[in-house]
Amino acid sequence: MKRFFIPLAAVFMVAMPLCTSCLGDEEDDVVFPHTAAVTSATLGTLKRTVHLQTRDGRDSTYTVNLTGAYYPLHIDQLKGRIYNTDSLPVGTDVKHVTFSALTHTGTGITIDAATTESDTIFSASDSTDFSRERVITIYNAYGEKRPYRVELRVHQEEGDSFVWHKRSSGRPELAAARQLKAFVRGDQVALFIDEGGQTALLTAPKEQPWALERQPAGTEAAPAPESIVLQGDTFYGLRDGKLLKSDDGRQWEPVPTSAELKMLAGSGTKHLVGLTADGFSLSSDGGRTWQPDEADEPDMMPESDIACTHIPSHIDPTFEEIVIVGKKGTESVVWRKNIDLTGGRNYEWNYLPAPEAGDTYACPLLDSPSLTAYDGGTLLMGIELGTGTVAAPFMSRENGRSWRTDDIKRLPAGSPVIGLAVATDGTDLYVYAGGTGEVWTGRFNRLGWQWSADDNYVYKAPRR
Repeated sequence: MKRFFIPLAAVFMVAMPLCTSCLGDEEDDVVFPHTAAVTSATLGTLKRTVHLQTRDGRDSTYTVNLTGAYYPLHIDQLKGRIYNTDSLPVGTDVKHVTFSALTHTGTGITIDAATTESDTIFSASDSTDFSRERVITIYNAYGEKRPYRVELRVHQEEGDSFVWHKRSSGRPELAAARQLKAFVRGDQVALFIDEGGQTALLTAPKEQPWALERQPAGTEAAPAPESIVLQGDTFYGLRDGKLLKSDDGRQWEPVPTSAELKMLAGSGTKHLVGLTADGFSLSSDGGRTWQPDEADEPDMMPESDIACTHIPSHIDPTFEEIVIVGKKGTESVVWRKNIDLTGGRNYEWNYLPAPEAGDTYACPLLDSPSLTAYDGGTLLMGIELGTGTVAAPFMSRENGRSWRTDDIKRLPAGSPVIGLAVATDGTDLYVYAGGTGEVWTGRFNRLGWQWSADDNYVYKAPRR
């Protein structure tokens, strides 16, 4: 962009011919508006550098044109700001910006200089550096001026990229942990592990999930980790067929109930899910009473390695789905139930038959399975049978019907892994690996973006 040092009076020289050309002709007198304001602004064509990886693993880049009009600029007249509410994609060049349109009610416009103290005349069609906030000023024929701070936001990370971060390795607490169960509760991660038949509780803040601290045991022995579930803010578990509950994961107390539960499978927003000799059973009062549930294929009940989660309905907030995966013999079985949270109707459990042999989207058979609701779907993670290798994460967008591995990158955990626990707060995944003692966190970048409501606008900024 050409830059000139100009006195303020020079800005009005542009208007002088207009003011004098029609003197004496009252019908053609020019009347200037008393306001000095930007009325509209549209970005022109921008350049964006896209990074990719070739099939042989080499990094490569290419440049594409970006239509600036797809990213509207908002003009805040009260605060004198111009900004894009939807951030430009990663790699957009904002050092060479043009405007396809910029209209105002003034007779001149300047911009703060990038390298000098004096303002320069601004032309919307000139290439201008907006990699930092710039100030443009509108002048009118009456000597009034109006500055605007112009800010172009650019995403610093790809929204749909999934990134794993190794937070720690060789944690001694996890060296011999074959049974692990993790939960996010408030601002902490609660990790239950089996230590020679005794259950220990380790906790860590979400911001430092590797900083595991052993909690003192309560007076009542805790349930086995694989039977523990979290419903609301209360932990429940089975020990010797008896139902226990705990408000903190340390002190456990019996729950008076007449139900004979074989397994405590999981929980929903308002329910506990159990298995009896007759099939599924639900409790909505903290395990005191249980209602048998109908199932369409009672011969296909899961027998071991059960994982469960609940997923809010995408259509009606008064509904959710409970999904269960488990083993029956050498087969993987998947069950799903619609839950009416208003209690108006009870639906039976539906068995989701395994696809035909060789179907690449079948639910896998895994050791140490963990099932979590994540990114609007159902995420299954575990260990490949007999290998000690963490399996590729499987995501089911239909909550149990098909399972794909192309959404989330494989966890690069070391081997051998003898146990695995996964928990989520809806944004981050927290993974604890028994044997290697590794602690990992991961997320889709876009789930970490935060909406900022300051200055009357919103912007999705990466959360660190």
